[in-house]
Amino acid sequence: MKISIIQNIIDTLRGKNIKNSIKRIENIIIELADIENQISELKYIHLPAVKLHSEIFPQFKNINNGKSVVIVGSGPTLKNYTQIKDAIHIGANYAFTNKNLTLDYLFIQDCLQYEKQKEANKYRVNDCIKFYGYHYIVNGVSQQDVQEANAFRYYFIDQRITASKYAIFSPDITTRPLNTWSSVIFCAMEFALWTHPQKIYLVGCDCSQNGHFYHKCDKINSLPHSDRVLLGWKQIKEFAKIHYPDIEIISINPVGLKGLFKDTYTDEYLKKCQHLEVKAYE
Repeated sequence: MKISIIQNIIDTLRGKNIKNSIKRIENIIIELADIENQISELKYIHLPAVKLHSEIFPQFKNINNGKSVVIVGSGPTLKNYTQIKDAIHIGANYAFTNKNLTLDYLFIQDCLQYEKQKEANKYRVNDCIKFYGYHYIVNGVSQQDVQEANAFRYYFIDQRITASKYAIFSPDITTRPLNTWSSVIFCAMEFALWTHPQKIYLVGCDCSQNGHFYHKCDKINSLPHSDRVLLGWKQIKEFAKIHYPDIEIISINPVGLKGLFKDTYTDEYLKKCQHLEVKAYE
């Protein structure tokens, strides 16, 4: 049998279609690598997520029926937002550092600066429900911080490092990892949809190259990130249209998301735009 296999390899190398044969072998190697990656995700992310998410997320299903929810990102336009009264506010990462806001929920999955992470752990200890993310490759927030903050641990899939079949938005977050297109904001958004409010407002979700409300960033380096995030917003729009058609999604002071959802602007932002040209990310 070994002699036969070796002879087949020799015949292939001697054949006229050697380039096609090599290409086929390369494709097989890629497929095997993808299978190996999916097996790892199944073992370290999907199965643990099913066990953990089935314990923590059922209590939040439809909990915001008839209410308004505000998803709070860290884009510069957050500085032009005045908190909507009686709305539930779900922040992501550094959004909690905005002193003009009071968050009811906080999603963190990136490694924050040490001091800020400790500050997040202590933020509204008894009044803000926290979710800290984990991925077996990029890790996310440490277990020590999860315990210190009395936060819920959740698992997420990241499109930057995988093309897994599990990397999709799901109407049942108890049976899958949460989904992120290069931003924790989508985990917050997926959770918000799960709570089934009447309206979801997007604040500070600029999807632009202008940095964050607390500092500016390198526009050149932020281009690929903005591109992936915008694609994620388009994906979740289609997902919501199918599974949550009754939920109205509204962008407040949109930049990169202009025209994607229903747009509205604050007076403060409109006054600012009279002196500053604001371009949507394209």
